[in-house]
Amino acid sequence: MTTICEGKSLPGIGLVTAKPVISADGQVMLLVQGQSITRYDIAKNQISWRVQLGWPHPLYYVALSPDGTRLAVCGATAPIHILDFSTGILLQTLSKAKEQLE
Repeated sequence: MTTICEGKSLPGIGLVTAKPVISADGQVMLLVQGQSITRYDIAKNQISWRVQLGWPHPLYYVALSPDGTRLAVCGATAPIHILDFSTGILLQTLSKAKEQLE
């Protein structure tokens, strides 16, 4: 059995730069590679969508909303990008400094 984890390269996906996130139902895995995020359908063993975000720094963090409809992705210095979980469409970009969000 192959373990999927941060820092490994996966066929057809590439180097994973953040810890993968699995949906609550176990059917979908979200992978971050560089400036892109991939939604991988585990049951169908295929990529559902891949989004390339136009930010010059790598993305390192991904999280699902509690209701499972949105995901947030960001890097150490990048803004927070909010995407639709089903389609990968960018819904919003939060670029405020951390102090301004608190």
